[in-house]
Amino acid sequence: MAIAKAPMDIEQLSPAEVKAINLKLTYELLDKIYSVLKRACLITMLTCFIPAWALYHQNVDTTLLFGWYAIMLVISTSCVLFSIYFQKQQHTPETVDFWVLAIRICVFWSTLAWGSLGIFLVPSTAAGQNFVLFFVIIVASSIALGTSTDYVSSIIGITCALLPYIGWQIHQGVINPTSLHLQTGVTLIAYMFTLLIISFVGYRLVKKSAELSFINVTLKEKLANANTVLAQANEILDQKVKERTEDLEKAVKEVTYLATHDNLTRLSNHRELLDNLNSYIERSAKNKQTFAVACFSIKDLGVIIDCYGYTIANKIILEISTRLKSKIEELNSTSNSHYNLAISRRDDFFILIDPLNSTEFSEKVNCLFSILKEPISIRERDFKLDAYIGICFYPEHGQAADELLANSEAAISSARQNVYAHNKVSLYRNELGEKFRYRLQLEDNLRDAIQNKEFFLEYQPIVNAMENKVHGMEALVRWAHPRLGLLSPNIFISLAEQNGLIIPLGEWILRQACEDTKNLHKQGLTDIKVSVNLSAVQLKSTNILQIILQILKETELDPKYLDLELTETTAFASNEEIVDIFKELKKIGVSLSIDDFGTGHSNLDQLKKFSIDKIKIDGSFVRDLITNKDNQVIINHCVNLGKSLNISVLAECVETKEQLNYLKANGCPLIQGYYFSKPLGVHKLLDYLITHKNGIKEASS
Repeated sequence: MAIAKAPMDIEQLSPAEVKAINLKLTYELLDKIYSVLKRACLITMLTCFIPAWALYHQNVDTTLLFGWYAIMLVISTSCVLFSIYFQKQQHTPETVDFWVLAIRICVFWSTLAWGSLGIFLVPSTAAGQNFVLFFVIIVASSIALGTSTDYVSSIIGITCALLPYIGWQIHQGVINPTSLHLQTGVTLIAYMFTLLIISFVGYRLVKKSAELSFINVTLKEKLANANTVLAQANEILDQKVKERTEDLEKAVKEVTYLATHDNLTRLSNHRELLDNLNSYIERSAKNKQTFAVACFSIKDLGVIIDCYGYTIANKIILEISTRLKSKIEELNSTSNSHYNLAISRRDDFFILIDPLNSTEFSEKVNCLFSILKEPISIRERDFKLDAYIGICFYPEHGQAADELLANSEAAISSARQNVYAHNKVSLYRNELGEKFRYRLQLEDNLRDAIQNKEFFLEYQPIVNAMENKVHGMEALVRWAHPRLGLLSPNIFISLAEQNGLIIPLGEWILRQACEDTKNLHKQGLTDIKVSVNLSAVQLKSTNILQIILQILKETELDPKYLDLELTETTAFASNEEIVDIFKELKKIGVSLSIDDFGTGHSNLDQLKKFSIDKIKIDGSFVRDLITNKDNQVIINHCVNLGKSLNISVLAECVETKEQLNYLKANGCPLIQGYYFSKPLGVHKLLDYLITHKNGIKEASS
């Protein structure tokens, strides 16, 4: 018996389940046949004395009889013990073939022992032969019934029980043809095949019944497992749906929150600010009340971004927002007005004050500056900051949200023009609106001007009046605005410095000036030197030294022909890092000049410390030089200071012959101004330099 096989057309079962059923079926059939074998052998041990006793009285050979009886007892005992051993073992697919072979061997020996009655122990009397025939038929029939769980065992048992006696009958019939032995043998053969057929049918029925039973159990278990899994899946699905719903609700809340709040500070953003402001306007219009819009703006945040980067700037903004929130909470707890804080741009915080309480308004708003009393410490660096506050009122200064916000910023923009206006509240005035809009327009246009190539350079010659020769030139930037026309640097340079655009603009100016100077050298004007202004914002840029070196390398201009001009305040307020930059530039041959000298607070030690090559006397001292004795004293002092320190001295804004003669008489060699030439485009400059290559014989108009 190989491993039994369940019907393979059951679509509800998987191959693994069918295999499991086949194994269970095989174990079940084996267990049943071993159980039958054990009971049959126990019965044999108890009942085999009956045929032995009967045959003993039929005068059979007693030796054979007792030998048969002993063999029957031994075989039966062995089969019983082997069956018990089988039932105690753990069965695996690998041992199935062994147990099948073993059961068939047991059936073979036990039934062959019974069948031996029909050969060796047949009596000579008719009654004795009939007894043996009856007993053999009983044994064969019992075997057919007992081995129905294994058809091969049935075949072995039936044939081993009947064939010996059938053989004996046929043999006797051949010897004595007139006897009934031959007929009896043929009848027994027919009976044997009948038993085999009955046994086969029984085997099929038993197997089918067991198969269906196992399949039914498996399907019930599978259904139960499926129901359990389905229940678990429904529970998990419900939990997932619940979690996903909660996640979606959180996501919607988060998206809604982010849409109305600043990602860095978590304050209300511009969108939320407009909604709140419109609500204030609607309520105040209905109740005929006044409220205020205050704009709190950090001074020089753009410079901090340029010098230290956005990471530091963001930390500063975050700290300021935290301090402001704390201060606003304090004000709301002690004031009759409600203060609502929001952030619109990176450095602009807005506070809506509703309703306006004139008795406490000024004091409460001014106390906002106190949040900057303590410096902000980031990465072991203390930032001492200042701020502006611009105020406008509804409905006096505007009746729309955008208008009120713009006017509060206009008040700040006006304050920025005054160096002493920081840490003070600036009130909006109606005339500021147009000026502020003009400034905003310039700021927006300035961002695209570099890319659109709207800037160009002009150069004003610098003359050595003692040698009557052109000494160099100063690069002056101009803006050809497409709608506003030609704009002077006095209009847009300060704006570029405030919003950080001076960094790319200054780099473009330096590169263009170096390229133009190199081109002049290629035209044979090899002694021309160019002066370029460097702003405070550029100096504080972390990579200014690398930018200068890279531009000199790319334009192939010898560093000794580059003169960098710094304002007196910028140069002498520099920290040690900037001093190191000056030293590196001096090493390669770049010269340094102090522009607008005399307007700051320079002294002898500072000029030595910074290794200045040239000082430029501010034009304000030169314009009324002839009539103003004080200016003459200042100019003479500057010239003498230059001589004592071996520093070149240049006077700018020289426009008359009298001014030139005075400066020459008092030892000022370098002259710049309209007396010799106005600022010229690069092509006109080339003509000018070629014309005066051998010396300037008279003033140019």
